[in-house]
Amino acid sequence: QAYERSCSCCRRSGRRKSESSTRGCGIVVAIPLISIACLVVLIAEFYVNGLDRDPNDQSQDCYYRLELGKSLFCAASFQRNMMIGPANQVLLRMGAKENDAILN
Repeated sequence: QAYERSCSCCRRSGRRKSESSTRGCGIVVAIPLISIACLVVLIAEFYVNGLDRDPNDQSQDCYYRLELGKSLFCAASFQRNMMIGPANQVLLRMGAKENDAILN
């Protein structure tokens, strides 16, 4: 059986490259890498949201918190961020798009 050497998932499945989808092998790698990258950025946002915060202060910007050693990871309350994420200021500091700054 003559398999294409460039696509390892085609060899594992026993299909020829011409029989497999043209994008199937790339998706197998891309989805886990993108998911891991998004998770790493989310954890970094929680860390930045917890910087310079008092661990005893229960503000809306640091409503849900996790202390690991000396590090504080915070998520904003649902009133501030409905997506269980950091405060808006942290998102802007880390590169979020601000429509007013783009338009004006």
